[in-house]
Amino acid sequence: MVVSAPELKTFLLATPFFGGLPDPSLDLLISMLVERRFDAGATVVAEGEPGRSMFIVKSGRLAVSKRANSGSVIPISILELGDFFGIFDGGQLVAIAGERLRLPGFTEVSAVATHPDHRGRGYAKALISVVMESMAARGDRAFLHVWPDNAGAIATYTALGFSPRRLMLVAMLRRLESA
Repeated sequence: MVVSAPELKTFLLATPFFGGLPDPSLDLLISMLVERRFDAGATVVAEGEPGRSMFIVKSGRLAVSKRANSGSVIPISILELGDFFGIFDGGQLVAIAGERLRLPGFTEVSAVATHPDHRGRGYAKALISVVMESMAARGDRAFLHVWPDNAGAIATYTALGFSPRRLMLVAMLRRLESA
């Protein structure tokens, strides 16, 4: 089913990222959009591919994962209808930040990552600021989590006004196979 231009405009206006665009800009954006549908389990973008597109999740969920050297898949995040912002360099996605969990009055800053070759350029700070502006526009307060040994991320978050609340214990559990 193809979505009509008025439906797309209504959808885009409801997102914090595109909601403030004037009508001529929205109309231009809509003229460039191509609706794509993916079967469950399909790969939308593969790691290492140059970024040539921006995807807007209108419905459904996308799993973001990384393949370990051992070949196993490491889950990173689940993307649903929400906002994720990225910075591209030469067609490659080099930094990303978005939102994931929403609770009444609060939204989690999530999936903050910068390619190691592009760290120290302020990308994470810039992206988190955009994400937080989007949350503030809805009246939400931002929260996030960070591993305690990630000094670079902690410094970035502290500079943006975040402060530690508590240390959390994270345990990896797996089902034991019965004999």
